[in-house]
Amino acid sequence: MKKVLILSLLTLAAVSMSAQPKNHLREDGHHINRIQRAEQLARKTACEYRLDHYQSDDNFEFTYYSYDNRSRLIAIHDSVVGEYSVFDSISYNDRDQLVRISGWQLIYGTYKNVYYVDYTYDNNGNIASRTNYNYFSDEWNLGGVYNYTYNDQNQIVLSTLTMAGMMYQKVEYSYENNLLQEEIWYNFDGFGLSPDERLTYHYQNNQLVRMEDSIINNGVWVYNGVTRYEYDEFGNCTQDERCDYTGGVSNRNVYHYDYDMQLSNIVTPWTPEIIRPNYYNNVNPCVLENWYSVDAEHVLQYVCDYIYIYGENTAGIASPEVLSLTISPNPAAEFVTIQGAEQLQSGNARLEVVDEQGRIVYTSKVVSQFSVRNFAHGCYIVRVIANGRLHTSKLMVE
Repeated sequence: MKKVLILSLLTLAAVSMSAQPKNHLREDGHHINRIQRAEQLARKTACEYRLDHYQSDDNFEFTYYSYDNRSRLIAIHDSVVGEYSVFDSISYNDRDQLVRISGWQLIYGTYKNVYYVDYTYDNNGNIASRTNYNYFSDEWNLGGVYNYTYNDQNQIVLSTLTMAGMMYQKVEYSYENNLLQEEIWYNFDGFGLSPDERLTYHYQNNQLVRMEDSIINNGVWVYNGVTRYEYDEFGNCTQDERCDYTGGVSNRNVYHYDYDMQLSNIVTPWTPEIIRPNYYNNVNPCVLENWYSVDAEHVLQYVCDYIYIYGENTAGIASPEVLSLTISPNPAAEFVTIQGAEQLQSGNARLEVVDEQGRIVYTSKVVSQFSVRNFAHGCYIVRVIANGRLHTSKLMVE
């Protein structure tokens, strides 16, 4: 079930980000609200470690992160074996502000640029707007435009979504003691914007312990569900649990931590589009997440674990400016040689071979030669991901 959910989110991102569901904007709003803290983390070149990737324990889902030699996140690679493969490249301006995310999707064996998102900033460094473009009918098409307004404490107080010159959505945020207290969502009902959802937040010792959800029914706010949060003695979130209006649990995430490591010593990935992983205000890094969700009979079931892998932060290591590689022989029957791979072997570059169904059949650090003796005959994509650069080549195996 998690796999289907992630695929749906990526499909929305790659095909129609202008028509995102409210949940996506809600996550987007919270991340924008934490932008200053996130960017400071991303620039900590002195951190010893960084999150390299996370994956499901069934080796079905993978998300890899690439950083430059200043510890800035510059690429994200999401894949679900046999279903999809998406590569996001990230660009910054001279103020280290993230200004564009370009999405590339594996389509019929070739990575194609299917969307991009542009960001602008106000004088205080807050994101002022988010504009997305989608590629279809052989041209780029303007999608939705989000605009954000902030208070004197740089907290978001209003977000709006405009498409084709018409406002389709707005969200109002209110605070008390610098803590988010309420969100009211307005959506286009065919005539104008009408309130239809409200989120209220409850805290204990400045930690979020409960988020309640209400919807409009005949002009009256009606309880729709709640998400509860639990913490350990150090302040790490150990569980979040969603209950619907009936009181039954519909989703549960349980988190486990490495208490010998400090999150402040780890570079963590961030963009306004990232929904997972969740860090809350944790002190230690999460190493394992157990995920439960309801089945078709609405019975809560264990789905899978997500494993978080941390590696050495290689900030300061120079990266090659040009990624120029060739593979030979092609077609191949026994071994494939990657000419130019020697320039990448000292870094964190990764080699992957993908079959025609989008399944990763071979992965390793970049090597100068690898065997294809056990590969089935057919067409493959050889790709090398290094410091945000992506090289792809078609390979025929005889």
